[in-house]
Amino acid sequence: MKFTRMSHRLNLMPERHAFFDASLRLVKQGRFQSASMSDIAFVARISAKTVPYVFGSRDELMFELGAMISSQITTAMSDVFNSSGTFKQKFFDVWSALYKYYADHPNVIAYIDQFGSLSQAGLVHPGHTKILVDFFGLDATSEISSDLNAETLAFLFHDNILSAARMRTVVGLNGVSLSPEQSSWLLWNSITR
Repeated sequence: MKFTRMSHRLNLMPERHAFFDASLRLVKQGRFQSASMSDIAFVARISAKTVPYVFGSRDELMFELGAMISSQITTAMSDVFNSSGTFKQKFFDVWSALYKYYADHPNVIAYIDQFGSLSQAGLVHPGHTKILVDFFGLDATSEISSDLNAETLAFLFHDNILSAARMRTVVGLNGVSLSPEQSSWLLWNSITR
């Protein structure tokens, strides 16, 4: 029976993506917590009868939504990390790539704001977090002047990007005098020699 259910799920990729999009829209509107799976299906414009074939449970939806977001974040960073260049070049290139991702996906910012970090919520295959920790642990030793460990630096880096994107997209502080570039330089100058 599970095999049949999974084969149905493989054929329902558009419905799954519609569910993800609807879930993120509800999160941004502050209505996700009280929404049932049928409510999410309604917002996604999917028949409620399909819900058991799309996701087995709300927990499964949350786990897979977190995994999808983590995968997108990893993809946004991967080209930069696979390229050659100095630590400093990669720092600013990754910062820009993640900023662009969050600026293009304000619903993801709302999701993170509502549910905390993806890894804290147990929703992530820790791929993107591990990439950042490795970056600050292995590649940064000659550039970083701070006594902070790689995990803390990865958190500060990611939070700096989220804050800059939040100011532009979610809060709508377009009049803020701190530009995204200034925000990235502020972080760079605070952690390097």
